[in-house]
Amino acid sequence: MHSICGDSASLAALASAGLTDGTLEETATLERLAELSARLLCRNRSRAAALAYGRALVNEKSAELDAAVTALLPSYFRHNSKSGGEEDEGQVWASKVFLHGLPAAPGTTLCARFSLSEQASTLEDEVPLYDLSLKVLQVAPTGGRSFQCSFDLVDTPAASAGEFTLDETQRAKLAELKAMLGLTSARWTAVGVLGMMLAAAGCAQMETTGCFKEVLRAAREAHREELLAR
Repeated sequence: MHSICGDSASLAALASAGLTDGTLEETATLERLAELSARLLCRNRSRAAALAYGRALVNEKSAELDAAVTALLPSYFRHNSKSGGEEDEGQVWASKVFLHGLPAAPGTTLCARFSLSEQASTLEDEVPLYDLSLKVLQVAPTGGRSFQCSFDLVDTPAASAGEFTLDETQRAKLAELKAMLGLTSARWTAVGVLGMMLAAAGCAQMETTGCFKEVLRAAREAHREELLAR
């Protein structure tokens, strides 16, 4: 995580040194440039996705939302296809996003781990099933009270992915996460924060994935319904 915080400075220094020393096109330099560029691009996509989702929820520009998304520091986003026999066919999406420099909890660092796996259908009339997991864990400081929040779907068709219900423990944890992100407006709900975290974890790379889109849509609608109910 500390290395990721210095990616921008490292990229600038590496490019400058490469130009000065004439090593910019050497393999080692290009590989390092590619690594840093890919991670910074992942960061920008994650922040842009979270910002767009958040603005759609509150229906306005928000300084506190702008500040909250700067805490997002993705380590990676990966998409792989499984091909190990009929039972192992499918796809897996995974990401890890650190939350560092939280506006209302600057001394706390969290890590969000996201995965979505697709089990491809083996029969013509079957639909793919999905397992979705989002876990947000505190990694610093250690000792004392720690934060942990999780959301899971298991063996769920894409069409049913939006039928989830948050329990009271999940709502309490998401409200705590909302507070750490500095989202103090009454227009924020627990399910809205869940949707924004999923959008951030998707890094704008899952627009065509039906299950993921359905969960985000359902979270947005549940958020709106809660606001109307108030």
